Amino acid sequence: MHRGSLIAAFLLMAPCATAQVPYYGTLGIYDDPEHTQPFGSMLPGFKTIYIGVDLDSPPWATDLLGLEFSVAGLDPFFLLGMDVQPATPYAIGDIHAPVDSSTGTGGINIGWDWLIPDSSVSIALHLVGGAPPADHVLRVLRRFPPTSLEHPFPLAYFDSGLVFIRMPLIGRSYTLNPTIAVESGTWSAVKSLFRGS
Repeated sequence: MHRGSLIAAFLLMAPCATAQVPYYGTLGIYDDPEHTQPFGSMLPGFKTIYIGVDLDSPPWATDLLGLEFSVAGLDPFFLLGMDVQPATPYAIGDIHAPVDSSTGTGGINIGWDWLIPDSSVSIALHLVGGAPPADHVLRVLRRFPPTSLEHPFPLAYFDSGLVFIRMPLIGRSYTLNPTIAVESGTWSAVKSLFRGS
């Protein structure tokens, strides 16, 4: 079977093995394409934020085949566009998390034809809108409904050579117009305020 057909099958909820570990890495939202600053400011108009992945890889899965997640807090904005790097033709779904996560649906699956180092993955979201209120939080969540009922988390997908494997990720948050002034160099000193988000 052509590699692209395999990716499309995974994106359409093909059965996968699920690793038995609590979390495998993080999927976060950042103000910069280097994925270092989980906060930023926004005036009325245009804003680009970036989604990046940081994996704790075992020897058999040092590279990524796909992601599954949603983003909460986008509702005040119009999503002008989404740029996935490395580029992929496989993006199925809507990145918006539902406002009512108990009954709503939303989320996206993104996949590649080849294995991708986690450090090379960057998803730029181009937002248009008015300035959000202070401390407006955007948060990476799972897909609704998730493809794995056993692991309702943001997911990373890998190819072990035998089967596709999904691994749960911790979704991180990003704050627009924070009321606590933070510089990139001192973020580690105050990130405990955002821990667990």
